[in-house]
Amino acid sequence: MGPIFWGKLVQHGCFEMGSMKITEVRTTPLIIPYKTPFHWAQRTVDGAVVILVEVHTDEGIVGYGECIGTPSASAIQAHLNLAAKNMCW
Repeated sequence: MGPIFWGKLVQHGCFEMGSMKITEVRTTPLIIPYKTPFHWAQRTVDGAVVILVEVHTDEGIVGYGECIGTPSASAIQAHLNLAAKNMCW
């Protein structure tokens, strides 16, 4: 079963959600430290890199999500920011 969307697909991958509009998408890279470092053959990993995604609407609603931040948090964050600029506002 695929994802459930509370709106209808209108064009170019955009969703119509009544009159509510997305006004801003923020991304924040975070490092979540492990209780103990993870050791493997190539290196030691001290924590998980994730990117917090905040979606703000004109009605004051804020939604939160996250995505993995590896292998390059800055590249993934740049991609998310580029995708946000191309959303239907």
